Amino acid sequence: MQIISLSVGRNEVSPRIASWTVELSEGIGPLVELTALGELDPLIQHPLEKRQAATTLAIHMDRGVAIALSQQIRELARSKGWPLPPEDERRV
Repeated sequence: MQIISLSVGRNEVSPRIASWTVELSEGIGPLVELTALGELDPLIQHPLEKRQAATTLAIHMDRGVAIALSQQIRELARSKGWPLPPEDERRV
């Protein structure tokens, strides 16, 4: 895995994110790893091997940040009228 440092200011991820996974991460304290899987550009010819090796971005955060992020996403979805699966308070 390659470690990158983001510059001060707004940073954007390209390509567009195709999916996310959330897992516990190793480290001190309750850490969460949020991993994004990037889409391949359909306008670029990719060898078969490249298509199978997608770009990923892992973001590490503590439990409190992960819960706050989840709540913010739910609030945004509710404000836009997007359907959400039912909340299961036992999982938080």
